[in-house]
Amino acid sequence: MASTGSSYNLTQDPLFLITAAFFALLTTAMPAFMGQMRVMPLLQTLVLTIFLAITLRKGGIGAALMLMGVWLAVEMVTLTLITGFFMEQVERAIPGGFDLGVGLVAWLYAGDPLPNGLDSEPVARLVEIVGVAAGALLTGGLLGVWLLMQAANQAGFSMGVFLAGIFRGGTLPLFFLLWTVLRIAGYAGLVALLAEPLWTQNWSLNFYVKQRGRLFLIAIAFILASLTLEILLS
Repeated sequence: MASTGSSYNLTQDPLFLITAAFFALLTTAMPAFMGQMRVMPLLQTLVLTIFLAITLRKGGIGAALMLMGVWLAVEMVTLTLITGFFMEQVERAIPGGFDLGVGLVAWLYAGDPLPNGLDSEPVARLVEIVGVAAGALLTGGLLGVWLLMQAANQAGFSMGVFLAGIFRGGTLPLFFLLWTVLRIAGYAGLVALLAEPLWTQNWSLNFYVKQRGRLFLIAIAFILASLTLEILLS
């Protein structure tokens, strides 16, 4: 019995991921429905960073990636659905939400530049990528998670705008979903990877090159693929 108890790993317990999913739903749905632009990303960032720190210390990088995947899936699906049915409320929870929604419709149907896209704001996108990576490394994931939450919230809202359009006989640009998911997945991989040194106190470059090099390359490949698809298809 003692051996069984000592081998228990919190991050391997399904209840850990269920709890994380619950908090992802809670910190997204309530502030979004109430139109809380500052509260939503703040709560999401603080709670996810705590979960991420626990996971990296107790469960390793694989568990951290699973956590990020579950959290982001719940966050983005929740925001998409709420936006699709209650767009006016969620507009207030997204910086420039009204203009973003109008710009997305104009992009899809009138051929206007994609709002906050790579074509219209390439410098901002580059700063975002560098910020995600550097912020995760220097703050144990905190700043990287903050930027990731902003990107994921905007992506969920954008998909919600398209979902609302479908209700009115519009179309869903699946290619937008493709490059957006690749970008968010790349960011998530970088955040999990670059937050690890601070929480594990393992700063061995040799370790990360040998043990995490593949993950780093996959994350970068996802980001590059998303940029390429956005340039070609937007």
